Amino acid sequence: MMAKTLKIWSLNVKGLNSPGKRRLLFREMRRQQVDIACLQETRIPRSASFRLSDRRYSQVYSSCASTKTRGVNILVRNSCPFTLDTVVAGGEGRYLVVNGWLAHKKYSVVSVYAPNVPDVSFWSDLQMFISSHASGALIVAGDFNAVLFPTLDRSDASQRAVPRELRTQDKQFHRFVRALDLVDVWRSHHPTTRDYTFYSPPHASYSRIDYLLAAPSSLPELGSPAIGSITWSDHADVSMHLRLPDAGPLDSGAWTRPSGCGGGVTGG
Repeated sequence: MMAKTLKIWSLNVKGLNSPGKRRLLFREMRRQQVDIACLQETRIPRSASFRLSDRRYSQVYSSCASTKTRGVNILVRNSCPFTLDTVVAGGEGRYLVVNGWLAHKKYSVVSVYAPNVPDVSFWSDLQMFISSHASGALIVAGDFNAVLFPTLDRSDASQRAVPRELRTQDKQFHRFVRALDLVDVWRSHHPTTRDYTFYSPPHASYSRIDYLLAAPSSLPELGSPAIGSITWSDHADVSMHLRLPDAGPLDSGAWTRPSGCGGGVTGG
């Protein structure tokens, strides 16, 4: 049986209100042949959500704040064999769940932008939100502003040099991942490698705070996890490939939602 491979990609874009940055984003997505893009910190308010559109990525799902802060999106390429089920936004621009079918298997893709300070309620609310609204094989992507393996995922391996608030955030993130029984896909392929996605000038250190997480049962379908370069954003992109069996054509009546904040989502 032939298999189709899709590319899932995630990036904190540090604001997309500039037309120039939006052009850079879509140029990079086309260059990398991204099928599903999870974006964080788009900073596009609800009133301007129409700005995030491209003729090759007409399926745009959003969780927006009312002002130019936060904001997460999931974009699906037109050629991607995706059939939408439901979209649920939450956290005032902090997280978004998109449920749908890929090659007749149901997936739940989640884009997350975590706060950069410890917030117990955020993690508990996020866990409950995903548990309540995700209805397929889980893929969680985003900027978590925390690391899972501090001795490997921070350039300063000495925990004494890491501020207490960062250590607290790391522990909260770790508990969240364990509670949902998720796996760090990149680390599963690179158990001892050091690589980073973000540089913090205040702390003068690099860290790997951008992740692609999935259920352990999905690991055989996931391959080629990679960390890109820090270029026009202050984060590196992260990506992986999802292998789908060729189960024949999807229903030609599959429809797409118009570009916009949530595209008819429920929630905030």
